[in-house]
Amino acid sequence: GGKLLGSSYNKGVLSFDENKSNFISANKGLYSAVVYNLALGTDFLWAACGNGVFGFNLKTFNWLDNQNLPIPKWQYSRIAISSSAYVAGSEQYDSKLYLSKNQGLSWDTLFPFKNTMFGNAISQIYWLNDVLIIKGIDYPDVRSENLGKTWISDQYPEDIVAFKNKFIGLDKTQNVLKASMDFGKSWKNLNAPGFTLFNLFATEDRLFLIGIENQHSSLYYSDDGENWIY
Repeated sequence: GGKLLGSSYNKGVLSFDENKSNFISANKGLYSAVVYNLALGTDFLWAACGNGVFGFNLKTFNWLDNQNLPIPKWQYSRIAISSSAYVAGSEQYDSKLYLSKNQGLSWDTLFPFKNTMFGNAISQIYWLNDVLIIKGIDYPDVRSENLGKTWISDQYPEDIVAFKNKFIGLDKTQNVLKASMDFGKSWKNLNAPGFTLFNLFATEDRLFLIGIENQHSSLYYSDDGENWIY
C-alpha cells in the first residue's frame, strides 16, 4: 500500500524507495526477470512474466510460486484482477484464457473466442467488477457475466478504467471516450478533448488522457470525465 511499483524487461519488479529517491529491486522469490504486466488487488500484486504468472502477497511481502500454469510458448503478457480477487491471465499471441478463483492455487482454461466466427487472440483483459471483457486482436471482442461460462460477442472500448461508480474506456476506432454504468452492457459517449486519443489512466479522483494534438503529445485531466484541463 502506498508504494510506486513498476515492471521491467530485465530487472523484474521495481519499487520506488523515497529515502534513496530511486527504484530498487522487489524480486525476492520472483523467478523471472522479464515482467510484462502488473495487476493490483486487495491482498496480492500479480505479475505476468516471461515464464509464468506470480503473486506477491501484500501482507507477507513475499512472491508465491503457486501459479500451476504451463510454460508459455512466448510469454504471459496479460493479467487482471477482479473486485472479488478472481485473476485472469493469458499468453502472448494465444486465444486461451486462464482464470483462477483461489489466488492462483488452481486455474481453469477458457476459450473466449471458441464460438465466434473467426479465430482470434487475446490482446487485453478487463474486469468490470466481476464481469470479464476480453479484447481480441481481431473483431469481435467478448464479454462474460458468469466467469466464462457463456460469452457475448460485441465491440468494446480499450483502456477501460473504474472511475466514480462507472467504467470509462477509449474507442480508438471512432476516437471517442465512452462510459458504462451497467458493467459493459451499454456505453455512452462522453465529452473529450478534440485531439487524437491515445491512452487513458485513472486515479481515485482524476482521469488522465494522453493524445496527439498539433503533432505533439498532450496530457489532459478531468475530475468528472466530462470537463478537461490541459
